[in-house]
Amino acid sequence: MGFVKFIRTLWVIAGFIVPLAGVAEYAIEGKKKGAEKKEQVLQDLKTQMQVANIKLPEWLNEYVDIILGLLIDFVVFLLNKFGFFDLEKTSSDS
Repeated sequence: MGFVKFIRTLWVIAGFIVPLAGVAEYAIEGKKKGAEKKEQVLQDLKTQMQVANIKLPEWLNEYVDIILGLLIDFVVFLLNKFGFFDLEKTSSDS
């Protein structure tokens, strides 16, 4: 897998994170903290990658959780910047 194809694959995976993060935020709001929500999104993302037959290079198998975790953090950071999550509502509930 070339570098460009790898970046395109990460871009496709990032597309899955947006709805999964939204579901994790609103479906289980107040029940889980950020790290637990991230773990839920990570597990759901890995499941969706298997269903969609999205594969990463073999040499990354050892680091898949770390790479996907960083990708989830980045996408959620962007979603927060664009106001996707209502941070005032979730912080006042805690």
